[in-house]
Amino acid sequence: MSEAKEALASKKHFVVESGTGTGKTICALVAALELAKGSGRKVIYLTRTVSQSDQVMVELQAISEIKRVVGIPMSGRAKSCLFMKGAGRDDALPPHALSRFCEEKKKRTRSGQVGGCGHYANLSAIKDGSLLTYVARELPLVQEFDDHCADMGICPYEARKLLAKDADVVVAPYIHVLSDELREHFMETIGSNLGEVIMIIDEAHNLVDSARDAESFRLTLTELHAGMPEFKMRSGMEVGKGTTLKDLVDTVKEIITDKIKEIPEDQDEVELGRMFLEGELATRLGLDIGSVKAIATNTFELGQAIAEEKIAAGSDPRSMTLHLGEFLRRWSSVDGTSFVKTASREEGGSLRAVNVVPEQLEGLLSSCPSVLHMSGTLRPLEQYVDVAGVPSGYVTRCYPSPYPPENKMVLYTPDLNPGFDAMARDPSMKCKVEEAVTALCNAVDVSTIVFFRSYDLMRRMRPQIEPSVHKGMFWDTGLSADHFNRAIYKFKQKRGGIFFTAMGGRVSEGLDFPGRQLEMVVIVGLPYSPPSLALRKLEMLYETRYGNGKGKRYAQEVPAIRKVNQAVGRLIRTESDRGAAIILDSRTSKYAAELDARPSAAPAVEVQRFFSRGDQHS
Repeated sequence: MSEAKEALASKKHFVVESGTGTGKTICALVAALELAKGSGRKVIYLTRTVSQSDQVMVELQAISEIKRVVGIPMSGRAKSCLFMKGAGRDDALPPHALSRFCEEKKKRTRSGQVGGCGHYANLSAIKDGSLLTYVARELPLVQEFDDHCADMGICPYEARKLLAKDADVVVAPYIHVLSDELREHFMETIGSNLGEVIMIIDEAHNLVDSARDAESFRLTLTELHAGMPEFKMRSGMEVGKGTTLKDLVDTVKEIITDKIKEIPEDQDEVELGRMFLEGELATRLGLDIGSVKAIATNTFELGQAIAEEKIAAGSDPRSMTLHLGEFLRRWSSVDGTSFVKTASREEGGSLRAVNVVPEQLEGLLSSCPSVLHMSGTLRPLEQYVDVAGVPSGYVTRCYPSPYPPENKMVLYTPDLNPGFDAMARDPSMKCKVEEAVTALCNAVDVSTIVFFRSYDLMRRMRPQIEPSVHKGMFWDTGLSADHFNRAIYKFKQKRGGIFFTAMGGRVSEGLDFPGRQLEMVVIVGLPYSPPSLALRKLEMLYETRYGNGKGKRYAQEVPAIRKVNQAVGRLIRTESDRGAAIILDSRTSKYAAELDARPSAAPAVEVQRFFSRGDQHS
């Protein structure tokens, strides 16, 4: 904690790995708060999931028992809007559409017009500071705050905005600062700027991928077909000289359809030239490139007008015309260095701009001098520093686990490889892996999660595994959010169940399994990213930037190692926890030291011995 405080006080980035259950969250909060209180600064604590935000609030509750602290967990408008939920329309409107809808409702409320928002009106009527008193006293979790606001009949989203300026700690999802548009609004809401705050980035191993996802975008044929009713109503409206909306939509659909037909049968996507779409539109519509760019702007503006009409009518403000215009404008603005433009078979056919270099992230980190990056699985730290663009002068630390090493066993199989190529070469490999999974599941009566390298592999192996495992089983395939939560609840309630899922899925992070709720994980195949044009470009870029074979190392190997360590780390959260991890993949030998793993020709037998020793001592 003293090292973190010293680095932050010196306006340096502090990059740290410390294992799960070692108190990272509370140590980071105490260090940041001590520094912030003395300098009048605010703490921004960034998380990826709601459950992680809730954990921060729990730690703030503990701190508040010693010293008063005010914290507020931020949440997106879509998840908080009581008006949309009450109208039965909480089906995730696009952020820009919901924002416009909300602003119009507030405007009508302030002017006393019909069609305002009663929840906003009720919030505006509160003048006694009771809401701040409640937050300071209770330090509520995300859902608790929403429920409290619902009971009062006030808007949770707007209430958070009002309280943020008075909070010592603002807990927020990554996207609040990763998006340029949202970041400006967010910083205004909390009444600060990046140069003044102390920022804590939790689960920092997710940061770079989250930044790439935030900057990537696409347009699908499925979306265009869904927008046809709107397009037909305004088909004759001009979006350029001699070009109607119908002309534009039909031409874009033709371009996507024609390009998909050109994709070789053994591929899912093809890379496009930097000006592919603009050139195709110009050729097919008989225009020059400048006119095509003007059409993009005109379509965007038409979409805004349509959305405004819908808002005025009190209807769903979504506009596919606006989405199309926004896509065309962004497509023309991105460069070929930071993005890969592709045509893909997915969703009936699509055009995608996939970000590989999140330049906005580098700008964000450069603008904020005091940042604590932390995770239980951040090694190798130099890779994270490089790809995230952490400014020079940073401090790195790696703290060892305080728990008894004999309480954890990590094995890998030297004779099994469920990789795509290996199974193609050896048709019997699939059967061998299925038998190993079955043997491990039946070997001991402990709660187990089986992580497959992909959902596709899990679906292919399920018919052979399911009849042979004699335990309560849960399969994470096609489950709604509600059914998934019920399955997790049942899995936790009774020891000895098996939960089958994919690495990187909903079970991978954000869920806690204390004590005997999780004692064994089985990893079926190292979770390398599937081959793609974006991954290939990323490897080439890293090789050019960092050299020494770091292209594949940084782009593929390190992310896979982190995912495995993340799964293994969930086993040991307290000094008394014991757990075994078995990696069914011979390629693990290359990373054995980084995973603290050893080979085993009979993992089911070793697992039985490991847990029998634990039962004798319990």
